[in-house]
Amino acid sequence: MEALQTARTAYLARLRAHWGQFAARLAAIPDTDDVKELTKQQVDATNVAWDIAREDAQSTLAKVLSPVQLKILPGNSRFIFESKDSIRMVRFFSSLSC
Repeated sequence: MEALQTARTAYLARLRAHWGQFAARLAAIPDTDDVKELTKQQVDATNVAWDIAREDAQSTLAKVLSPVQLKILPGNSRFIFESKDSIRMVRFFSSLSC
């Protein structure tokens, strides 16, 4: 359990840093900026966040969970862990905080 908590803390730190950098770029943009380019940047930032999640899940979960636990991973965790390619055009919405 401790290994999972440590991994979660590191993962959340990576995600917060990633989204923090994106938010800082957004905050510095003038009102007259190119919306098409901003949309592309948002999609790119979301794709990088998915890459972070997939890389982290695949490198961490295999080390801290048993083969049986990996087989019974629930829903989104299993989807991310088992993904062979980059995850694109998928959005999950949650009211839970990071």
